[in-house]
Amino acid sequence: MAAVLFTQDLMFGSQFTNAANMVGVSAAMVGSTEKIMQAIKPGEKNFVAIDLAVRSLNLSQLIAEVRASGVPCTIAAYDAHVREESLAAARAASCDLVLTRGQFCSQLPQLLRTYGA
Repeated sequence: MAAVLFTQDLMFGSQFTNAANMVGVSAAMVGSTEKIMQAIKPGEKNFVAIDLAVRSLNLSQLIAEVRASGVPCTIAAYDAHVREESLAAARAASCDLVLTRGQFCSQLPQLLRTYGA
């Protein structure tokens, strides 16, 4: 199983990797759609987490590419609770899970166990 985090936040990337290691899941932090496509693993469960605060993010395109790959992925998107428009866009783009950053951080180990192991 692969857990992939799309972010530019190096501090949170470290937390994500540590949480994944604690539950026995391999993790990668990436900064582009191309890197996500390289990190997801065909034939395995994949958990793709998207930081909606990434400025270069084209969410619709990213989700379309991941879905078109045919690789099974649970896609979670998160952002600050005050960025309601960003969270609404993630829901409209058919993310499997849309969470505030606080929810994502507090639930991360359980999300990795549920969707990644």
